[in-house]
Amino acid sequence: MVVKGCLSGLAALFIANSALACQGTTHPALDESFQNPDPGWGSLSEKFLAATPQGLQLRPSINGNAWIYNPNYKLDGADYCVQVTFPSQMPSKADIHSVGAAGMMFWFKDAGDYYVAAFGLDGTVQVARHSNGNSWFNLYYEQSAAVKMSPDATNEIELLISGDSATLFVNGTKLTSFDGKAPAGGGPPGLYAGGGEVSAMSWLFPRVRLYPQVPSSPPAGQPQGSAQSAAPLNPPAASSPATQPQTPSAIPLPKGWEPSINLMGRWHFESTVGDLLIEGIYVFRPDGLYNKFVRYPQSPIFGNQVLQFWGTYKLEGATLTESPSGGEVSNGPNTHAICNLTSNQCTPLKFVPETEEIQAIDANTLKVDLMGRSVTAKRLQ
Repeated sequence: MVVKGCLSGLAALFIANSALACQGTTHPALDESFQNPDPGWGSLSEKFLAATPQGLQLRPSINGNAWIYNPNYKLDGADYCVQVTFPSQMPSKADIHSVGAAGMMFWFKDAGDYYVAAFGLDGTVQVARHSNGNSWFNLYYEQSAAVKMSPDATNEIELLISGDSATLFVNGTKLTSFDGKAPAGGGPPGLYAGGGEVSAMSWLFPRVRLYPQVPSSPPAGQPQGSAQSAAPLNPPAASSPATQPQTPSAIPLPKGWEPSINLMGRWHFESTVGDLLIEGIYVFRPDGLYNKFVRYPQSPIFGNQVLQFWGTYKLEGATLTESPSGGEVSNGPNTHAICNLTSNQCTPLKFVPETEEIQAIDANTLKVDLMGRSVTAKRLQ
């Protein structure tokens, strides 16, 4: 999803010239410029990172990620601020998909389960969860006038974190609030850079601050500092299993969403990402095939577009795994992409396996760990 933010020329000018403004102002637990790095960062001489006089550099590969975290600190109850400096020479293709993004890593559980908040050279701000080894889901994805896009510009991304909730700021401007699934203590603060599909650049982090967190000892067995070059933020579409059952084709939209369908195992859910309401219907079939429908009923940006995915599913205990093999968009300008009807920008559908934990409340109610949050799904009669 691509959502383009709009401000008046006067407001945009004000934001572009405003000073970086972390909400915390006094007594930081960590104020890092990497001139004399906190030992919790560990080694800063890996092939994809280096400490320089200007700050820390992260160098992800094309379609890859690089990150580092500091287990001496925890994020629950913290105000976490990370500065990123754009290059002196901006690339000709500066969109987030082509050259990637940089910012912070947070709510880190392990190398297969963490969140990132980052921005690209084109002003796109993204909050996403990485889980299940190589799956990404966007909690927020929007172009913002709060991002300064000139060469050598330094931007600051910030999160106020409390339990499973966080509020996102860029250069002191509040963009959204969201919920997720934080590990115990909120996990350690981290830095993140993702390479693009066309090129990968070196990202500079001149300053990192954390208020008012108190340092703690690393968990038992946890090395002092960790860094990794990981899987892509925008991974290629997953291939279908070679021995997969027959894949269903698109079916009519559910009742109330256009023509009705009469299939067993229909479940309805609602959730929010920031201020965006999401409504969905699952249809699970006895033969191991499923359909999923998603729409944004109160969003003028996405209008009446309905996303439909189909594929196979497997339920093992309380773990549901969906393996989509196809999809389409109804009621929109592009059947293969979700489109911002205001800016006419479209993002192609991607088909990546998802795993969700399910709890049965009663015969007609499920609690689902969906998109990093707890969602109630009700059976449709």
